[in-house]
Amino acid sequence: MFRPHEPFFHRNLLRLLFVLGVLWFSPFAIAMPPMCGGEPCEPIDDGGGEGGGGTYTPPPPFNPPPPPYYTAPNLPAYYTYNDGWQSCNQVAHVWVGGGSDVTRGTTLYGAGVSVPTSRVHFGFYDAAGTLVKTHVSQEVRSNCVLHHEPEAISTWDLAPGYYYIYASYWGLSPTLNPIYFDLYGYGTYRQGAYISPLRIR
Repeated sequence: MFRPHEPFFHRNLLRLLFVLGVLWFSPFAIAMPPMCGGEPCEPIDDGGGEGGGGTYTPPPPFNPPPPPYYTAPNLPAYYTYNDGWQSCNQVAHVWVGGGSDVTRGTTLYGAGVSVPTSRVHFGFYDAAGTLVKTHVSQEVRSNCVLHHEPEAISTWDLAPGYYYIYASYWGLSPTLNPIYFDLYGYGTYRQGAYISPLRIR
């Protein structure tokens, strides 16, 4: 009668039982923590919190120093054609939108109401009064409106800190008085009017 070679038969039987045991008990195996040199590894710090960004430190309060000028120098305005007596539905005024406390790279937009065919000259001055950036607008449209869409102003070239925005532009005045604009009158030039502070973070 044939009898298998016992050592060979036992080895294979033991291997088979081992494989079956691994397959049977693996769903119930207890996960062991990873080991680093015989000790449990330290958990990886992913920044903490649900957002994974670590602890948030808010910026200091927005507190700009006084502007360096009442009327800014070196900021001419442009008027390609003076059409005499004119009227607009709003008194001339300009602004820069997009925020006054922004991160570097934020796009700002010039806009406003001014005399048709004139251009608004925006100037950015630092706290020392140095003109560091300018933007000359497109021509104001026949309805006296300077639309913001073509007037994108990048802030990538501004280092973090406080700035002061000024603008030279044209308004209407019956007496050519640049201090008091009206809804009608002659094109009158206003030099370097202070618009608003700006902080780049």
